[in-house]
Amino acid sequence: VAEHSYHVTVLALFIAEDVAADWLPELKFEKVLRRALLHDAEEALMSDIPHDVKKYLGDTSDALRGMVEKEFKGAPHWFTSALLEPCDHSVEHHIAKLADHLELAMYCIDEHNVGNRNLRAMLRKSLDLAILHNNVALSTVAATMIEECELCLLNL
Repeated sequence: VAEHSYHVTVLALFIAEDVAADWLPELKFEKVLRRALLHDAEEALMSDIPHDVKKYLGDTSDALRGMVEKEFKGAPHWFTSALLEPCDHSVEHHIAKLADHLELAMYCIDEHNVGNRNLRAMLRKSLDLAILHNNVALSTVAATMIEECELCLLNL
């Protein structure tokens, strides 16, 4: 969780810089960084639950809320809200999600390069989701990264 979250946060910072420079100077960097850094923090409590499995679990928000309230009692509101608040459809949220999916795509490519040949579908799905989030973020940096990953996918 820690390594992935670090990589997502660094990618989100690059994308946020690009978006702020290109078209949204009032972008809230702190919100981007908090969302990126904490986007999977609940996995430290609940373990990693694959996205495809989560959709069959139903609403886990009450369980997560209870765990966060118990384990992070006294934590600042910004911290607990970053863990518990659903998508607010802000550009900042989309940048964090875009970075998450790009990091997963790069992970899949790295894994393929060391012999894991079973991640093609995951790479395709992560790129499709990255494209969706970049339709909101409009990042040229992210678009270039997506294109590079698409080229890698063609060569797998």
